[in-house]
Amino acid sequence: IRMGLNNNIGQPTAIIACIKHIQIIDSTELLKTSSYWTPQDETQIKNWFTLYMDWLIDSSQGQFEASSDNNHHTWFNAQLIPKEKYLGFYNLTINYLLDTINVITNQITDQGKQPHELIRTNSWHYSNYNLLALTTIAAQSQHINDLNLINSAPYCYLPDMLRLIYRQEPTQVF
Repeated sequence: IRMGLNNNIGQPTAIIACIKHIQIIDSTELLKTSSYWTPQDETQIKNWFTLYMDWLIDSSQGQFEASSDNNHHTWFNAQLIPKEKYLGFYNLTINYLLDTINVITNQITDQGKQPHELIRTNSWHYSNYNLLALTTIAAQSQHINDLNLINSAPYCYLPDMLRLIYRQEPTQVF
């Protein structure tokens, strides 16, 4: 990771744009089956993800996102968890999975409402976006030391979130 043009360090909110890394990690698993994917390729991409993950955790931009009360915090975790899992950092993976339980507790009411998303101008979109991040994290939690978040107490709100979101018209404010 390096400084941008004219020492531009970027905006914390731009970190969310890197969620496609989750798919890249999935793609590397597929590429491993190709004779064209070399051990050097594997080493290079793991080194890159390690540098990015370290920057994400330690940078002021990453710390800003990790302290957000909305989907930015959720997507911060959703990005870190598959990287840590791919790189074999299972203790970190578990820490961020457990942090997600706190995120749910702070972001979602027992009726499935997401107050931090509901105050935004496009609340339907952001509520869906946060739900996508939470289900992405739940999928990543499977097969990690029998830690399956989808069956944890805070995740019981996900069906309520879905019911609440999809009972509305996409153009309605709720």
